[in-house]
Amino acid sequence: RGMITAEELRRFGEVVVIDSPETIETAGQSQSHYSPRTPLMIAADISGTVIPEGQRYGALALGNVTIPSGFTQSRRLSATGDLREAASNLFRELRELDAAGLDCIVAEAMPETGLGPALIDRLPRPAHR
Repeated sequence: RGMITAEELRRFGEVVVIDSPETIETAGQSQSHYSPRTPLMIAADISGTVIPEGQRYGALALGNVTIPSGFTQSRRLSATGDLREAASNLFRELRELDAAGLDCIVAEAMPETGLGPALIDRLPRPAHR
């Protein structure tokens, strides 16, 4: 999945999405290709994250959500929630959080429409470590 969404392609015909290729054809399909060293969790509601005492957590938010004060670092992929902007910022912001010496990164879940599936496809890879 990428910058051209399934919704856009449906104007031209049927769209079939294969979620689990049997063989890896490119490095980007590997479950660990984009993995940061820092453990990563995906949260439906980042504002409800409970941070354990003494832990340094980073937040990776899509848009203008409330990020609790307990996070040591936070990054927003797009202040307006624009998925194209979020896609272009995703790996830079993830690398910056990874370099911050955190105990965990909590990423906000992405929408399941538009470019959301392309972002979702990239976010679980770090969560596999």
